[in-house]
Amino acid sequence: MVAVARYAKPKNIPCEVSLENMMACGLGACLCCVEKTVEGNLCVCKEGPVFNIEKLLWQI
Repeated sequence: MVAVARYAKPKNIPCEVSLENMMACGLGACLCCVEKTVEGNLCVCKEGPVFNIEKLLWQI
């Protein structure tokens, strides 16, 4: 997904990626699948798994 984001961002192509973080509980209670975003830490299992690349704090 990082490769897709690296392709899309400099070309200003709107892009969303589906993340597959480790998900232990699937309810957001264990905080195992947290992803850092501009909105703070979000659980991939609860608030995702699809995120806009503009919200992710990846080093693209």
